[in-house]
Amino acid sequence: MSETNIVEITKAKAADESAPFPLEPLRLAVAAQVGNIGKSTISGTLLHPHIGGSIYSIESRNQDAARYGLDVQRYNGADLRALQLELHEDPYHAIIDVGVSTFDAFLKRLVSDNMVTDIDYVIGVADPSDRGQTECIATYQALMSIGFKPTQYRLVLNRADPDVELPKQYPHLFAYFKKNPQFNLNPNCVIPELSVFDEMATQGVSWQEALSLGVDFQTEARQHRANGEMEKARAASKRALLQKWALGATKFMKNAFNQLKIPA
Repeated sequence: MSETNIVEITKAKAADESAPFPLEPLRLAVAAQVGNIGKSTISGTLLHPHIGGSIYSIESRNQDAARYGLDVQRYNGADLRALQLELHEDPYHAIIDVGVSTFDAFLKRLVSDNMVTDIDYVIGVADPSDRGQTECIATYQALMSIGFKPTQYRLVLNRADPDVELPKQYPHLFAYFKKNPQFNLNPNCVIPELSVFDEMATQGVSWQEALSLGVDFQTEARQHRANGEMEKARAASKRALLQKWALGATKFMKNAFNQLKIPA
């Protein structure tokens, strides 16, 4: 059999939905230069539930998506060469959660090792705070200056108030977009302030575990209570509340992911 035929058969197998590896694995970097803005939440509850694959965290101080019950491979700023090898060997989609403490080191490595070619898309995250917006713009400018294209950039407007017009909540971003229309500001790619994320972190469960489709936690709580198993009843009640919040948040998460327009 010729090499060409082998390649074509391999591509056909990879394209099959039942194949374990995607034909063209995505590399998504989630980056921000300010902490506690929801970057790891976006990685663990928006991106990973939709594309699956591996999560890599480049962080030395802050929390990452592991608090949502996910398997996260951690690297610090000195391990980025090892991360590159891992990315080249990983046959699955990969989400790279770039921490604030290592952003500068990551940026330098992107330049020195031509790592820009390893990343398909960069997802920025901004909340309504002044710093969250200004640092989002600074991050975008830094990424564009080292070789990324505007078409590779996506932005999630996080912690939005549904009762306030977006330009009033994110005035710095909309003003920048007005002067720089290539800045990918999609007003439909928005996630409101949701209770589900903090509770997921408290319980240490993933998005799929929070949903637990087909599980009736409320009935379980009642049964435990009737049996005098109060501790189990309380735990089941907490899961029921979490499940309710997750089901309610699903429409926001699904819409936000679709608005990212990332071919997964």
